Amino acid sequence: MDGPQAVHDTTRVRAGGGNSFRRIWENLLALRDSALPLRILLRIHLTPANLPSMAGFLTEVRDTFLDDPRFSVGLKPVERLGGPDDETLEILSDAARTESQDALAALHHGTTPAFPAAPGMEACYAARANSLVIRADGRVGKCTVALTDPANTIGRLRPDGTLRIDNGRLSPWLRGWTSRDPSAVSCPYAGMPRQSPLSQIGSGRPE
Repeated sequence: MDGPQAVHDTTRVRAGGGNSFRRIWENLLALRDSALPLRILLRIHLTPANLPSMAGFLTEVRDTFLDDPRFSVGLKPVERLGGPDDETLEILSDAARTESQDALAALHHGTTPAFPAAPGMEACYAARANSLVIRADGRVGKCTVALTDPANTIGRLRPDGTLRIDNGRLSPWLRGWTSRDPSAVSCPYAGMPRQSPLSQIGSGRPE
């Protein structure tokens, strides 16, 4: 999420137009009110534009969800990661992000990841076995940055809601846990083992 509704709906516009905040929020409320055995990490982005409204928004998130131990929150400053508009993207300075994260975490008292890494190892979400990216066409990936790389397609979400995961494609993303390689845990995409030929799963008609 990119902040409260007034901010989020300016940056997260649906493919066909229209807002997305209310649908996401209602889905989260439905999960909170269910008895499902799940754990949810709400990733909330920090930018210079949304920082003034973040304290109030995080207070609302805390009061709405964090009494439920299945929910936790991660604060993530937006980064420049490449692309045609990368240089025009406004990001927090190193000093501002440290100060703001500390202040917001103190306010929020519950922002540690739901599945912390081993001591001394900072884990990227893509290295976590329970973290998946669901694409609009049903493809399942691991990384929200390497969206055009075929290695980032590890399976498919079927129309009936079941998942098909190729363990052979999943295992390189998790390799850092067995090898105890901190670099492979902090960014599994860097140094990703390659296979040849490399083709995408489910590139044809969805199942």
